[in-house]
Amino acid sequence: MYNDEVEVSVFSADDEPYEIYFSYDNYYGIVYAEKEKVYEIRDEMKRELQAEYDRNREVSNEFIRKFSEKYDVCMPNDIYFNFDITDFFERIPYSTRINGTRTGTNIV
Repeated sequence: MYNDEVEVSVFSADDEPYEIYFSYDNYYGIVYAEKEKVYEIRDEMKRELQAEYDRNREVSNEFIRKFSEKYDVCMPNDIYFNFDITDFFERIPYSTRINGTRTGTNIV
């Protein structure tokens, strides 16, 4: 954590690449790295994020583009789908009723 605005954390996994989670302003994501290089990559990311924060205090589109390309940033799925998506779709009602007749279909 840097100045409560920038966070970079490492999460390990047994037989999978390590995950480097980061957040800065409204930009966040995960970078996957091999165990042997994860801390080197994390430290490099921290330096870049801190430098950008010190310069601008807000993330720019140009920085997002360059950083995302350099580190192959992935969006964490659980931010948007941290629930049973099937249950979500089963609860969607039919789209409309016209003269008492259902129109549309229920997504299952």
